[in-house]
Amino acid sequence: MEKLNCKSKLVTKQEKKKGIEVMSKQMKPNTQVNKKKGASGITLIALIITIVILIILATVTINVAFGEGGLIEKAQQAKNLTEQATRNEQESLNSIMKQFNEIMSGEGDIENPNTNETTPDEPEPEEPTVENTLKAGDYVTYPSAQGDI
Repeated sequence: MEKLNCKSKLVTKQEKKKGIEVMSKQMKPNTQVNKKKGASGITLIALIITIVILIILATVTINVAFGEGGLIEKAQQAKNLTEQATRNEQESLNSIMKQFNEIMSGEGDIENPNTNETTPDEPEPEEPTVENTLKAGDYVTYPSAQGDI
């Protein structure tokens, strides 16, 4: 074994390592004594206050979601309105499709969807006659904004 000189003492390497470990343990502060002096950690009062705040938040959330006029009720009303609008739109589309099919088959007249009245058939355009045709060199006058010719 190799001997080392440490403060005028002859010690082995193993004894030197052992001594360093002992010294490091002695230098560490006593953790139990520090905890008693500082009293760090969660106290019972802080825990109770936290639980009370969580209960209040849960109560408010449940009331907003399920109470009268709450989110669940509003969502149900929105669902019902959407379903009704979908039914109305489908009925309107079915009515238009029925009219289209009748017109295409030549069985029906065009209905005004706003008043449910049938529009009269438009008169046939007049066949051009000699009186209402223009010939080359004819003079055409247009009425002005004041009504003068």
